[in-house]
Amino acid sequence: MKSQPSEVFSELPSLFADAASSLDVIRQSVRQKLLAPSEDQENSLRRQEDSVLRGTEDWNSFRCFGFDEEGIEISFAPYAVAAYASGPQFVKLPFAEFKALLKPWFRNALEI
Repeated sequence: MKSQPSEVFSELPSLFADAASSLDVIRQSVRQKLLAPSEDQENSLRRQEDSVLRGTEDWNSFRCFGFDEEGIEISFAPYAVAAYASGPQFVKLPFAEFKALLKPWFRNALEI
C-alpha cells in the first residue's frame, strides 16, 4: 500500500518544490496576463501598471485560487490590481507554464 502525502495544501506555495524561486515564475506570468491589452480596449478601463506590481508582490497576493483540469485560476480582491470599475480580476495559469516547479506527488495526483 502506497503512503499518501501528509501535507495539506491550503496555500499556493505549498504546491511547489521550491516556493521561493517559483514565486518569480508565477508572479511574472500573472503580471504579463494582467497587463495584456483587453479584448474590448475601447470600453474598458486600463489597469495601472503600478497597481498590478503592488498587487502581485508576494505569495499572499495569490491566496485566493482554485483548480480546474487545465490549470490554476487566481482571483484578486477589488482594488488589489485594478480599479473596482474594471470588474472582477482573475488570471488563469495553465499547468504547462509551471508544472516542472510543482512537487512530484502533486504532478502525479493531477496526472500532468
